[in-house]
Amino acid sequence: MSYDLQGKLLRVLEGKRVRPVGSDSEQKVDIRLIAATNQDLARLVEEGRFREDLYYRLNVIPLKIPPLRDRSDDIPLLALHFLGQAKENSASHIRGFTTEAMAKLISYRWPGNVRELKNIVERLVGTIEADLVALEHLPGEISGVSSAHAAVETGPAPEPFRS
Repeated sequence: MSYDLQGKLLRVLEGKRVRPVGSDSEQKVDIRLIAATNQDLARLVEEGRFREDLYYRLNVIPLKIPPLRDRSDDIPLLALHFLGQAKENSASHIRGFTTEAMAKLISYRWPGNVRELKNIVERLVGTIEADLVALEHLPGEISGVSSAHAAVETGPAPEPFRS
């Protein structure tokens, strides 16, 4: 956000008034602002790239949420949650994930964080016809297996992760 725009946002937060585009008068607003960033705002303040007054205005209740790669215990819960959500709007019969597929999800680095996990689960629900998401269903960057050389499981199925 540009430095000038930061000043305008600060004026709205402090004055609780806005002037709609094309209007000659201001309107009172009652807002609560929740802001999220992956930037170190304190460092940006030191560098003069973020307004110090806006920083302290926004920094009332800071929440630091580590990236998904640092919360691997959350991955099965999130994957099953997103599976349930995605199934609500589809005719999918997917009930869960094989142990191997879940292990790959847990060990993946998740550069796109939770949003990437959600998108992958939604893609799986829309593209596979199986009861369980298996290793060969996962994208190659997660499974480590190219789709052209997907492994075929043999033997008894392991206990799956189910919703």
